[in-house]
Amino acid sequence: MSITVNLKRISNLPGRSDRKVELTFRGFSHKTRVLQCENVAVFNQHFRWPHYGNIMKDEVLCVSVYNMSKVFSNRLLGKLVVSLQHAVLTGRLLLREPLTDVNYSLTEIYVELELVYNPLQGAAGGWDGQDFLKRQDSQSSLVIRNLGYDDPESQSDAEALERETRRIGRALVRTGDTEEDDQDEDDEITDIEASNITLTPLLSRSRPLSRHVLATIPRVQSFQVNINILEAQKLVGVNINPAVFIRVGNQKKHTSTQKSTNCPFYNENFMFEFQETADILFDQVIEMKVFHRRTLAFLMTHIGTFKIDIATVYSQPDHGFFQKWAPLSDPGDTRAGVKGYVKASLSVLMRGEALTTSSLPPASGVNQDIDKNLLLPKGLGAERPWARFTVGVYRAEGLPTMEAGILASLSKASDRKVFINPYVQVDFAGQQGETSVVSSSSSPVWNEQISFIEQFPPLARRIRVQVLDDAALGDVALATHFLDFEQISDPTRNGFNATFGPGWVNLYGSPQNSTLGDVHQ
Repeated sequence: MSITVNLKRISNLPGRSDRKVELTFRGFSHKTRVLQCENVAVFNQHFRWPHYGNIMKDEVLCVSVYNMSKVFSNRLLGKLVVSLQHAVLTGRLLLREPLTDVNYSLTEIYVELELVYNPLQGAAGGWDGQDFLKRQDSQSSLVIRNLGYDDPESQSDAEALERETRRIGRALVRTGDTEEDDQDEDDEITDIEASNITLTPLLSRSRPLSRHVLATIPRVQSFQVNINILEAQKLVGVNINPAVFIRVGNQKKHTSTQKSTNCPFYNENFMFEFQETADILFDQVIEMKVFHRRTLAFLMTHIGTFKIDIATVYSQPDHGFFQKWAPLSDPGDTRAGVKGYVKASLSVLMRGEALTTSSLPPASGVNQDIDKNLLLPKGLGAERPWARFTVGVYRAEGLPTMEAGILASLSKASDRKVFINPYVQVDFAGQQGETSVVSSSSSPVWNEQISFIEQFPPLARRIRVQVLDDAALGDVALATHFLDFEQISDPTRNGFNATFGPGWVNLYGSPQNSTLGDVHQ
């Protein structure tokens, strides 16, 4: 047995950098040459894993794409895990698939490769790359050779021959399918190919998606978060050296340090770029923390924090706050009041949008009224009460059990019928909590509570409840549900605070008995 991979090209790469691809099978890795390019990297390199042992249908080929750096560590752009199940059945795969990032989200980077499986001679016969099957007038005869396959004059019949090959392939690996089912699948494949995406039951590691499902998948877009730190006022403390630390999602930056002042001036601009879907990005939190910096980093003293999610900033006029005062508070001292103010401008832009300056107020004076220019939605004051937000997680039913496949070989327990170890992760206002892990259960029972301390009303719009599988290859998200505060509370005078349940929520993700390579996540 051996497998051969022809890595053709990688498209939609961000920026310009040195690219390298690493292909791993059974713990043995091949690496491409380092290629300096912009959006498209054309490799056209062949790699081969020689004969050693019979291949199993649940084995995978892992393709990792990196940005190379001579100074810093190499950055992983994305990864593709290809199941060899279809390669064993068909002998050859032509793939054009998107990479997934560290959060298992689809990216816009596509990899094109050809994978050929060469079985042991005598196990499945010796197959030639130009061999294919064609049905004759006689239902009992098959022709293995097409002499005109490479003839340019015969290219007009390529589509019909490919369709016939897929139909015979399904007949070889399936039983009980009717002609009507085959016609329906051909129609579905035609719809998919019409949308410039080539996904077929035999050429893809995933089941084919209809055009309606593809249209509902969120698109990855380019966003830019701009933060301008102007100054700070009324910071608590004596003889302090304040600096502002900014975190947006997983990216962190900070201002310079001003010496011995409670009213520092910065006027420093920071830009954060993201390639995310809008739903994922808008749940990210912008966090500004002010510290009294000392010579040793671990001796820094926390003065105050301000947090607001990107969705709240984007919902403002011109998608931002301009020259507003952010009140600082200390989550570790909920009885204290405001710890100071930071004057900042926040804006969130999508690709193609221009930053408008029509809403910028005039330059501020020394005696500007801070309380009338707060970096808060209308109606909120600088001092908001602290509240405890509690999420009770009781149980789940009907979670996907996952097929044996890779998980069975890793767990070395082929007698298991359930291959997930579920737990629940709750994210709210930049804070995260998790339940315990329930082993090998598709109907887990937790009966646990996760609590968060945050100011009320919070500047985060949603609570994310995500069910994950504690897998050996890394935690995999099974399904996600969002609790929107606008739907579970009423801010009017005779309204009510955020309240929901106890109740069941429907989770939409991987169907039951799905495989690890399922695209429904």
